[in-house]
Amino acid sequence: MKTTIGELRTAMKQAMKAINKGSCAIEIKHNSLYVKASSMEGAVMIAVPTDGFIENCNASLSQKQILAIFNGVADSTVCTFKKVENGIAISFAGARIRLLHPYDGEADSIFETVDLVKQKLFSAEGSKLSKYLNGPLSYAAKNDVRVFLTGVCFESDEGVLQLVGTDGIRLCAVKTDIAASLSANFILPASAAEAIHAVFNDSEFSVEMIGDGDNVRLLFSNDTIKWLVTLIAGTYPNWRKVMPQKNRHAQAVLDRDELVRAVNRVTAASDSVHAALVFSKGRVTVQSIDGEQREEFSAESTLVDDTVVFPFNGKMLTNAVSCVETEKVDIYIDDADLLKGKAVFHSDPLDTAKVMKDWIGFMMPLRVEVTV
Repeated sequence: MKTTIGELRTAMKQAMKAINKGSCAIEIKHNSLYVKASSMEGAVMIAVPTDGFIENCNASLSQKQILAIFNGVADSTVCTFKKVENGIAISFAGARIRLLHPYDGEADSIFETVDLVKQKLFSAEGSKLSKYLNGPLSYAAKNDVRVFLTGVCFESDEGVLQLVGTDGIRLCAVKTDIAASLSANFILPASAAEAIHAVFNDSEFSVEMIGDGDNVRLLFSNDTIKWLVTLIAGTYPNWRKVMPQKNRHAQAVLDRDELVRAVNRVTAASDSVHAALVFSKGRVTVQSIDGEQREEFSAESTLVDDTVVFPFNGKMLTNAVSCVETEKVDIYIDDADLLKGKAVFHSDPLDTAKVMKDWIGFMMPLRVEVTV
């Protein structure tokens, strides 16, 4: 049996990214070659196109063997498989690797649940869903005892998929154009959400809910890939309760990248992670808390005559703003009471070429003293 080293590498990378683990296995069964992997986060099985025949066999790959396959050989190089006692021999470009550790992972037992009750939730293209996920993933908590905040919430909003990510201070909500079953309501781990593009690229795949009760998993699948994902248990916060008001009490449309650079310079020069946005007539100032470091932006309309000050954590703001897909970011404060107000981020309203029209991000202010 043979394939190309490129086909094998691709499947191995997809499998290890899917389950967030640096190991995988090869199984040849009924004259088909599969790359398998499993971890606490789920299991994946990817079919690799091949020619020829070989008896059923399987073996796990060590880190050293994985590196040997990944390094130094062109993707077009032919790779052959031969059954040997207790394993598989792989030959390519003059190298011969013997895989002698039988696969003892849990992928097979995990995939037995595929025969349980299934309910299709939605279909999507890998690259498209990943684009929608970019903002919610960036706003989701990286580490938190509230584990449900470390994933992305998927919800069906009147039959359309809605994605939400929050760390309790910032929140990003994106309404997609992907049709979804009304039963679509789950929290996907961030590692799985990040892996979707790497696993499916531009391919179409379907998402089904498998099992019921405490045994619920998601099955992401197409003709060659079956990927079972363990979901995050718990109830996601009622994020709609904290959505910003539509009133604008201060606003500006600023260059996204210039704003990020200005915040980085101000926080670095002031030796503080905190800074402030100061809205005044005709301009917006990024300044340090003590007022010593300042960078100004002119703005056609700020809706203010006096100053409006919004204190923030620099790293959090730059991360939030960087997710906006247009070169300019529309920023406004939604409440005249700055203890209640939020800084709201939208894509440039004049950029009609943007893909995500229902994208909104916002963050709460810091309670710190600012010298204006």
